[in-house]
Amino acid sequence: MSTISASTVERDLVVFQVHMKDNHDIGSSTSFVRQSCIDTAKIHMNDGGFTIAANGITFPETGYYAIGCSLYYIAATASDTNKRVSPEMKFYNQTQSANLVGSGSIAGMAYCRNLTSSGYSGPRRSSSMITQIAQVSANDVIAIYTRRSSSNASQGVEMLDNSIMWGFKLQ
Repeated sequence: MSTISASTVERDLVVFQVHMKDNHDIGSSTSFVRQSCIDTAKIHMNDGGFTIAANGITFPETGYYAIGCSLYYIAATASDTNKRVSPEMKFYNQTQSANLVGSGSIAGMAYCRNLTSSGYSGPRRSSSMITQIAQVSANDVIAIYTRRSSSNASQGVEMLDNSIMWGFKLQ
């Protein structure tokens, strides 16, 4: 029986990680809208040839990828306690004009409510995360889409630069 040493195993990484723009308004649409929220000045890693633009990531190779995003956002202080927000996000393949993985998964678990009447002041923060495994073709552009839930489309919500998108090829 032979033994394989971990130091002799080589693997070409195909991976990216990038921050989002600070104070990026996600808008008031209750339909999904493409966001130009990627901060191209804050690329943490790009191994394998991804093209990183404000409005999406161009994937360099055909294959299966794990793709994720953590959306950290702030809801402005509202005029009453009924003002609340729960933004939703998903990935969308711009090149194929299709959701990822069939109908597409939606992250919608984040929620903020104004608590001014309870003695608190200032903006509220929350976060939402999505991870998907998807088959992507070379040169496909994957974008982040967001929408407001119907709870309150007029309440201000901004994505913060603590938000991050990442992906890597499964081999």
